[in-house]
Amino acid sequence: MLKLLCGTYNFWFLSLMNVVFMTSLCMLWLDVRVLVVPMSWWEYQNAVLTDANLRNMRQVVVVSVVNIFIVGFIFFAVTLQIMPDMREALVFDGARRSVAVHEVTAHSVVTLIILLLRLAFRYRATLKNKEAKDNIIQCISYVCMVKPRLVIENPSLAGRAMALAKRNSSRRRRWWRRRDALTKVPDEWIGRRCAVRLRLVHRGHKYLADDIVLANFVLHYQRRLLSQLAGSFDVAFLSFQFSVLTLCVCDLFQWDFPSVTMSATLWLWIHWILTLDALVPIQRLRWGFRIEYTTLVLVMLFIGQAVLYNELIAWNTLRLQDRVFLEFRVGSRRLAWRVVPMLMSRMVITSVWTLRLLWRVWRRHDADELIMIHGDVEYNYTSSATDQAR
Repeated sequence: MLKLLCGTYNFWFLSLMNVVFMTSLCMLWLDVRVLVVPMSWWEYQNAVLTDANLRNMRQVVVVSVVNIFIVGFIFFAVTLQIMPDMREALVFDGARRSVAVHEVTAHSVVTLIILLLRLAFRYRATLKNKEAKDNIIQCISYVCMVKPRLVIENPSLAGRAMALAKRNSSRRRRWWRRRDALTKVPDEWIGRRCAVRLRLVHRGHKYLADDIVLANFVLHYQRRLLSQLAGSFDVAFLSFQFSVLTLCVCDLFQWDFPSVTMSATLWLWIHWILTLDALVPIQRLRWGFRIEYTTLVLVMLFIGQAVLYNELIAWNTLRLQDRVFLEFRVGSRRLAWRVVPMLMSRMVITSVWTLRLLWRVWRRHDADELIMIHGDVEYNYTSSATDQAR
């Protein structure tokens, strides 16, 4: 099980966030308290390797829940700067931009808390599974790829009329696959309005064309799959991260209309990728659409984040504002969160998850495998132990 976990993307991402958090704590303290860091790192790493710890899985999850409160206390202490003997240091000090250690610590703590809450939520969901037996263990972090399967319900008894109707519908389905198109009405509708859509692009309303394309996908989504995506942690986590990133970019460009429309359009395309599993394979086949087509959007997103990151750190050719977007007082302490540190921390996380989406798209063994919806993995520990004893 340990070997399987080490080959997953979740393991390396959580381990990276753990290392970033512990390294920032060492830079903040630089005293005897640094001795606590290795033990804390090992506790959080055990939470990452929960599925491999069969005998103490419950204890590991309980310790992880306790660590949520400890990490939350560290977050407020670092954010309010009330931690005693906290060292002020800079992770990056450029010509006009600088990132402090306590800002990196605060943002990494928020991500770590969310991931620990996910671990506790998944463990609670496994306990609610009444069908599971004592010797059946359901993995918390390790998941498997799934794909939808076409199920055709046929009556046990059918007359000749029903048989003819079934044969005709089958012929029509093959005809649509061969034509690789939608229905006749959308084809005629698009054909009569191609000139209008081209004229809209010529007038500068190209964002409206993107909205029409995305709306066409959304209208063909399968409702059950869409509701399952809405309750997925990965979709909610990425939606939150990209939403914060979009707001920071709009504020960075002083809410200029072109930047707002471009950011909003990119936000829609990202959510299109996150919810694309709700489009059933038969509909993709009719349209001639493949999941690999999303690679262009993901690559452009990654390049855009890299360019913006270099603009903030090195180039500084655009007139970008770095203002305080959240400020309040707690007693005599003044808490202020700025746009650029928040944006840079979000871009690091979203860049890593963008690469993860690319990895999911290209590692699929089947064209119908889903990229955001995963299946639960269960195994019989008693039978495995018996086989090893033999």
